[in-house]
Amino acid sequence: MALSAATARRLIGIAAVGCYLFLAYLLHGLAEVISWLRPARPHSLRRWYLGKDTITGGLDPIAVAVLALVSFAAIVAGAWAFDRRDLHA
Repeated sequence: MALSAATARRLIGIAAVGCYLFLAYLLHGLAEVISWLRPARPHSLRRWYLGKDTITGGLDPIAVAVLALVSFAAIVAGAWAFDRRDLHA
């Protein structure tokens, strides 16, 4: 939402999110096989979302905090960019 509001183009925001999701999926999957990708694995939100073993171990408070902070930052950035838009109304 922030990128779409900042550029006034919906397609740019959709493309950015789609690219991030695709790259995060690849990073999460390939980090198991390719050793030099392992240090970059914590940068994928997919890793924080999936956790280690949520069913038997419960929720990881750090993972929940990371996801909550990223969500809050995205909402704040989107609201800030939307507020700065000139809608010519």
